[in-house]
Amino acid sequence: MSRTTLYALLNTIYPTYGVGQNTSDFENPYLVVKYNTQTRSSNNKEAGWQLFEVMCYVPYNDENNSILPIDTMLIDVRRVLLSLYEPTGNITPDYIDVDKKCAMRSIEFRIPKEV
Repeated sequence: MSRTTLYALLNTIYPTYGVGQNTSDFENPYLVVKYNTQTRSSNNKEAGWQLFEVMCYVPYNDENNSILPIDTMLIDVRRVLLSLYEPTGNITPDYIDVDKKCAMRSIEFRIPKEV
């Protein structure tokens, strides 16, 4: 499964970017895809896993100081990706960036991959 396909799937529910692509002022919820570690399988020297996380961002400022929309975003992301990618069960704690006026939580998935 290509990155283009992953981004297209996620973009059907929220605007989706790669790491460092979005420079907005966090006015609306959006997603960022970050590819992480690639690991080998313990039973097969030619197969492994590519890990990636989908980071869910919502505005968090004086007018909008609720992070509850992140819960809905995580449910939507999981629903869209579950048939193609395997969730690892890792979900990060909430992170609030006061300077950028946003809140973020991420969910991790893995893709079978030749190593």
